[in-house]
Amino acid sequence: CGRPRSGPIAGKAICTIHFADGTAVAAGSGIVARGVWELDGDRVCRRDAAETPDLRRCVRYERLAGRRYRNSDDVEFCIGPCP
Repeated sequence: CGRPRSGPIAGKAICTIHFADGTAVAAGSGIVARGVWELDGDRVCRRDAAETPDLRRCVRYERLAGRRYRNSDDVEFCIGPCP
């Protein structure tokens, strides 16, 4: 879960769940979005389920302290349970 600093959901708490079958769900703050994900080298790429593959967005992740991480969009998040 994290709070994006920019874009249409900036400042809203959003949790993304990546399933083993390549689907994903992002939910929180009154938003529910279904999508698909895949790995591309050291990046995780996602897109809305209705979008074409050329519209995917890819990010890299770095581990911070404990269960905290940051992606290349500068969104910090934790892997639960989170404080």
